Amino acid sequence: MNLAVVILAAWLSSSDSDPLIYTMIGAVLGVYLFIRGFRALQRKRLIMDTPTAKVRSAAIGLVELQGAAVGPFTFTAPITRVPCFYHRTELYKWVQRGKSSEWEKIADECRHVPFYLKDPTGMVLVDPNGAEMELHCDFKQEFHHSLFGSSSIPGPVAEFMGRYGVGSSNTIKIEEHCIKPDNALFILGTLAT
Repeated sequence: MNLAVVILAAWLSSSDSDPLIYTMIGAVLGVYLFIRGFRALQRKRLIMDTPTAKVRSAAIGLVELQGAAVGPFTFTAPITRVPCFYHRTELYKWVQRGKSSEWEKIADECRHVPFYLKDPTGMVLVDPNGAEMELHCDFKQEFHHSLFGSSSIPGPVAEFMGRYGVGSSNTIKIEEHCIKPDNALFILGTLAT
């Protein structure tokens, strides 16, 4: 949406158009932001109105749980090389387009295995497939290439870049988010049998 707003602002500043067009664009943008605000409010109320339950007393349906991630199976995250149940690694390349420049997403790799959420009363199986997550960023770094040298790219980052055909001559940014064993989690989801 930010790019659309910038293009719209550039078009409006360069054209000698009728004030009616400004009014129509403002009305459409206002309706869009109004609807988006109500959706955010609805989500906030859903989270606030759902009480946090213990695993033992959780009812079937929408439930909010807190606990620690545990499980028998893990795999190694590609950048940090730590054992985890879930990872999401994103690779961005700095791209120059005319007078503007921005980060362009080159790769978005996500892997997971089912794990358990454990609290003092018991454990429940969690399948992170398709879940919307807000996780702490375990690794975030930019690597630049210049005439006077480049920042040293660690081996795991170079391997990840090679998988997606990104050379070391590019300015890149890489981020990795993980759910590791014993991470404290807050989960809002549907509990099924």
